[in-house]
Amino acid sequence: MKPTILCRNCKAPRENLEYKCRKCGGTFFVKISWKYSENLRKNFPYINKWIIEPKFNTPILKFNNLSMKLDYFTPTLSYKDRGMLNLFSSIKSNEILPSGSQVNEDSSGNAGASFTFFSKIAGFSPNVFVSANSNRIKLEQTESYGANISLIEGSREDLFRAAVSSHGTYLGHTYMAEFIDGIRSLAYEIFEQTDRIPDRIFIPVSAGTLLLGFIYGIENLFDSGEIDHIPEIIAVQPCSICPLFDSVYGLRQRKYEKSIADALVTINSPHLKEMTDKIKQYGRVITVTDNEIKDSRNALIMKGIYTEYSSATTLAAYEKTDKSRKSLLVLTGSGIKDI
Repeated sequence: MKPTILCRNCKAPRENLEYKCRKCGGTFFVKISWKYSENLRKNFPYINKWIIEPKFNTPILKFNNLSMKLDYFTPTLSYKDRGMLNLFSSIKSNEILPSGSQVNEDSSGNAGASFTFFSKIAGFSPNVFVSANSNRIKLEQTESYGANISLIEGSREDLFRAAVSSHGTYLGHTYMAEFIDGIRSLAYEIFEQTDRIPDRIFIPVSAGTLLLGFIYGIENLFDSGEIDHIPEIIAVQPCSICPLFDSVYGLRQRKYEKSIADALVTINSPHLKEMTDKIKQYGRVITVTDNEIKDSRNALIMKGIYTEYSSATTLAAYEKTDKSRKSLLVLTGSGIKDI
């Protein structure tokens, strides 16, 4: 069965693989009309040909009231693998693109590696558009999987324009509904691996695909009667790049600067309004400084947890909260990428 994919704004159906609605320019989402199942595959009924086993079961470590979900124990060492596996398994299952097709992605690092890995397994030819100043380790990883890489001078928006306008089908993870929908599996795993859902969950935020996909999964668990409340969701951003914080609290968008958390760089997310609405409903945003991020990463290292700086933002945010409540940090990328 093909997924029902609708425009978030006008509810027009997506016709093929267009990244935005042809009627109003809105983003798309997968309409979920089924209840949660312990059988992970039944939670994604529009996929009948998984290109690899879909259940990652990334580990959770517990330290009294604090738990950490190490969601980089995946093929390319970041949570992006959940979304990319779902995206390319759906494309293959529904025969949307012929084998050998060129597919395009714009990425600051982790998404490019994951996109290349899964698109190659699915039989496509990946073109990845990255900043000329990209993290060297992440770039080498993407190259190792066989990407055709284009180095682009300029902003994150310049990468996007290059990827959209170049030959090939644009499948940017920020826009593809199947990618975001694939993140639901993270919520299901946390539910299945814990005695009860934690009181608070801390999630690093850039474009918002992780945040929204996780929320869709939690909402599906609630609607299915599996949990009796939605946990408080803490979105975390660097102080220097925090458009969601500014939007939630009604602040004028400032001139943003670079952060050591180099995976959290999106300024103009197409999902900003939806993220703002969801966070106002379920939680709040906490911002952290680069020094706080560095200190938190070092603290994680001394616990034997080696994450990238962008993941360490969650511990930095946790340190600013009441520690008596059961909390879980989503750690999204391996620290080996920051060497």
